Amino acid sequence: MFIINNVQLKQFYQECQKDKNIAIDTEFFWTNTYQPILCLVQIANSNKVVILDVIKYKLDLDFLKKLLINHKILKIFHSAKQDIQVFFNLFKIFPKNIFDIQLGVLPLGYDNSTSLKTVCKDFLNINLNKENQFIDWRHRPLNSKQIEYAKNDVKYLIMLYTKIKFELKKLKRETWIADLHKKLTDKSEYLKHRTAWNKINFLPKNIDELTNLKKLSAVREVLAKKENKSIKKIINNKEIVKLCKTSVESIEKKKIISKIKNRKLKKYITKLNLNNTILTGSKTLELTHDQKNKIKKIRIILEKKAYALKIQTNIIANKKEIIEIVKKKNISFFNGWKNIFLDKKIKQILKD
Repeated sequence: MFIINNVQLKQFYQECQKDKNIAIDTEFFWTNTYQPILCLVQIANSNKVVILDVIKYKLDLDFLKKLLINHKILKIFHSAKQDIQVFFNLFKIFPKNIFDIQLGVLPLGYDNSTSLKTVCKDFLNINLNKENQFIDWRHRPLNSKQIEYAKNDVKYLIMLYTKIKFELKKLKRETWIADLHKKLTDKSEYLKHRTAWNKINFLPKNIDELTNLKKLSAVREVLAKKENKSIKKIINNKEIVKLCKTSVESIEKKKIISKIKNRKLKKYITKLNLNNTILTGSKTLELTHDQKNKIKKIRIILEKKAYALKIQTNIIANKKEIIEIVKKKNISFFNGWKNIFLDKKIKQILKD
């Protein structure tokens, strides 16, 4: 059912106080803008599924905010990061007490991009229709297929949570996802100008490259936010990487700069050191031959351990994390539940 006024919303909010678990999802438009435009919020409790159409109806979303920060009620999501981004933009708060189905199935052998369709089929033997996945949710009126799609995004989450929780408990892997959930509500993850550089597929070879990567990425975020444009409309990742690489010829960098339409960005870039030569004393970040060998050995060990436990290697450590483990000889990375993966071979590799 649709919540069409604040009386209904307040009544539903009060109903949810009796529930230990509720399911939440959002539909938004995020194509050419810096921030997503919220269109729908779907919520399921133990009795019903409701839809908040924030475009069509004027609703007091403070009731939604109160639900999100109620630490006594578990909020169940699937692939929660973008939903949390929407709520953080809207309320400047993070939901309390959350469970992400996509993270929850990682210790059960699934990868970190497992779809809701897949888990519904595997755990509930339900086939979800996902043909309305990529549409513009701003358009009204919504048709019956769109409404059904929106409802299905939350309809089965509580049942899925119950089954996944049971499997995690049976395998004694409940603690494996605690840090991943903690990261979901880490404020630094959503202050994009600080962490944007880390999301670009590029490993700088020296301090100059790293410094310029951080600066360019941060400026792009600031300009995109100010103009409410997609970051790609300011400058794309490939162009940023070429501008930062000291191995790319100056003439090629000048061609890229000449095509930049944003005047502020162009002016900023001219002030940076983007020469294709490394500054004197610039510390190298390239991996040594010995480090590369250690990374390869540790990766093989972790892959074997992951295979034996029927999980993906990335839940133990991804490529960037393995590099950091070797660079810093970081045995403490294997604290907590990950301690079961730290054996004599890895200790010896890091010690040598």
